[in-house]
Amino acid sequence: SNTEPAYVPIGKMAVGAFASNGVVNAASFKGDAVAPGEIVTIFGSGFGPATLAAAQYTDGQLPTSTGETRVLFNGKAAPMIYAAAGQVSAIVPYSASGTVQMQVEYQGTATPPVAVPVAAALPGIFMCPNKPGVAVAINASAGGVISCNADFVPPGPGSVITFFLTGEGVLTPAMADGRLPNPPPYPAPAAPWSVSVGGIDAPPCPATFAGLVYAGVTQVNACIPDGVPRTANVPITFRSGAATSAPAGID
Repeated sequence: SNTEPAYVPIGKMAVGAFASNGVVNAASFKGDAVAPGEIVTIFGSGFGPATLAAAQYTDGQLPTSTGETRVLFNGKAAPMIYAAAGQVSAIVPYSASGTVQMQVEYQGTATPPVAVPVAAALPGIFMCPNKPGVAVAINASAGGVISCNADFVPPGPGSVITFFLTGEGVLTPAMADGRLPNPPPYPAPAAPWSVSVGGIDAPPCPATFAGLVYAGVTQVNACIPDGVPRTANVPITFRSGAATSAPAGID
C-alpha cells in the first residue's frame, strides 16, 4: 500500500478541533450561538486532559486555565468550569458581541479558530440528570423538596418554585467575568424577564426574583399562577428580552 501511517513529527503536537455546532449551552445543550455570561460546553477532539479537571474558585474568582486547558474568545481567555478529553466548559465573557472567534488551547497548542455568533441572550434551564426533561426545581412552599427526588410533588397555584439557568445575557449591576457574586444585591438580567408555567405567565409576588448566584448561574423564583394543573411535566420557560428557553418540566 502507498498509504503512509499517521504520525506526529518530533517536536510537534497534534492540533485538536471542534465545530461551531459543538458549542452548546451547558444547561439546554442547544447551540448555534453563544450569549454573554453563558456557561457553554464545547465538544471536539484532540484537546483536554484524560482525567476531568474541575476549576475551583480562588478568592471568589474562577481561573482561566484548568487541566492545562483554556478557552479563548477573540484571543481572550475565559473563566473555566472544567476540562476533559474532547469536552470542556467555560463562561462566555460579558464583553462578547457580534461574532467571536473561539479556540480551545491545550498544553499551549490551540485549535483553529471557529466563528460563533453572539446573541443578546440564550437562556437554558438546568435539568435533573436522573429525569430527562425535568428542571432542577425546588418547591419552596413545601419545605424545599427538589424535583430530582422521586417524591417531588408539583407545586400548586400560589406556591413558589425555584429553578436555575444560564445564558440570561448581560446583568445589572455589571459583573466581572467568572466572579462569584458578593450580595446583596444579586446581579439581575438587564433585559426584561418573565416566567411562564404551563403556558400561563407567572404573576408578580413578594418572592419573585432572578439573580446571579454563581458565576454563570442564575436562580429564578416564581409564583405558580392560577389555572396550572398539579400534574407531571407541567412546562416552565424563562424569557430574557426576545429569547425564550426551551420548556423544562416540573415533575
